[in-house]
Parts: sequence; C-alpha cells; structure tokens
Amino acid sequence: MSYRLIALDIDGTLVNSEKQLTDKTRDTLIRAQKLGIKLALTSGRAATGLWHLIEALEIPKYGGYAIAFNGAKIIDAAERKLVHGEMLPPEMLPGVFQFAKEHRLNAATYSDEYYFVQEPREKYLKLVGKIEGLNVKARDFRSEPVDFSVPKVLLAGDPKAIEELEPAAREQFGEAANVSRSEPFLLEILPPKVDKASALKKLLSILGYRRAELLACGDGYNDVTMLRYAGMGVAMQNATEPAKEAADFLTMTNDEDGVAFAVKRFCL
Repeated sequence: MSYRLIALDIDGTLVNSEKQLTDKTRDTLIRAQKLGIKLALTSGRAATGLWHLIEALEIPKYGGYAIAFNGAKIIDAAERKLVHGEMLPPEMLPGVFQFAKEHRLNAATYSDEYYFVQEPREKYLKLVGKIEGLNVKARDFRSEPVDFSVPKVLLAGDPKAIEELEPAAREQFGEAANVSRSEPFLLEILPPKVDKASALKKLLSILGYRRAELLACGDGYNDVTMLRYAGMGVAMQNATEPAKEAADFLTMTNDEDGVAFAVKRFCL
C-alpha cells in the first residue's frame, strides 16, 4: 500500500521522553515529505504547542497540517489558517465545572490567547501549560463563568481517581460532549463526536485521499480511535495497552526513534 498521509501524535510518539525531536526522526519525515507524503501532527495540544515541531519538520513547505485539541481544530500549516473547527458551547460549561468541583478535580480551558486554569500551581495542569506555549491565567470558573465557546476543557487529578471518574463523566455528559482520557491524570471534555479519528476523516475528505492511504502513529488513550481508523495504525512499544490493541503494527519506543522505524518500513 502507498501511504499519502502520515498522522503523528506528539508526546510519547514523535518526541522522546525529553520532549525532543531527534535528527533521525526529523530527517526520515522530511524524506517522506519529499516523496509527496503529507504530515499531520495530531495532538491534544493547542496549536501553539505544535508550531516549533511543524517548523522543524518543514511541514508548511510540503503542504501539511496540524490537528490540535484532540481533533477540535484542523489547521493548514502553510497558511496558518483554520480549515475546520468544533467548539463546546458556553451553555454546557457550567455543568463541566460543577462536575470538577464535586469530584475535586482541577479544571482548565482555552481561548485563542490564554490557557485558563482553576489552580495554576497544581502539578498536572502546570505541566500542560508549560508544553502548550500559551499565556497562563488563573480563573475561578465558579465566580468567573466562561461566556465564550472553547475547544475543550481539561479535568486533572490523581490517575486512580481519573480512571474511576471517566465512566461517570461519560454518563453525565452523554451525547453533549465526547469524554477522552489523554493522559492517566487527565480527562478531556471535547465537542460531541470529536476525536482524532473524526478530524482525520475530515482531513482525508478535504485532500481527496482514501482511508487506506493513511498511516497513523500513537501511544495514548486518545490515539485509540485514530489507530483503529487508519489504514495502518502503528503503536509505540511504550504505548498504553488499549493503543497497542487498536494498532496493526507495534514499532519501537519513542526513545528509540520508533516513528522513523515505522515510516522507513512502510513509506520509504
């Protein structure tokens, strides 16, 4: 099979444990693009947290894309233009923040410029803010309601608590939102029917490519739908068990240039 689009998760997949893109992986992906294969960086991060990698991989030069917020936004890298977006409506946000309060979870959300956090010093969301590259602002969502649409809400807490609360969140929000666990410590509340697979389906339609022409690499809970959807789903050796079960092929770890290994095997 000839693959025309490579979708890449970032953390735990494209970059190593030090959050660095290695020369080997970079060079391999640029070789693939020179052959006409497009790249789509597909992450839970905001677009600002992807841009240094987009530039390092020369994605704008080769007509690639960024898929941010776990599928809520698709961005043309060359034009820096939003080509598709989904948002959570303001009217459903009070219920999300009330859920966070009842279960003692820290909450965060986004505008175009800011990363708003209930408790900025809390370790889990402090880490997310550092990666995102947005200005961090403390915001008490109970006394300062969010009156604008947002791409997603993050709910952070102890991994055991998050695992136990995931079914409760799904039950409470039903069809009004998609609940996804992107990290063991993180629940993401997304617009309904939005995930990495739905965004890639939309992108394939825009490009006129077939599902069979998509190769996707990932490691996390939020990569499962993407790995199942792709013509070739590649899980990292360091992936979660659900991601490994969803994949067609298991590559090496993100510290062993697993993405480069898979791309060389299937695309070069």
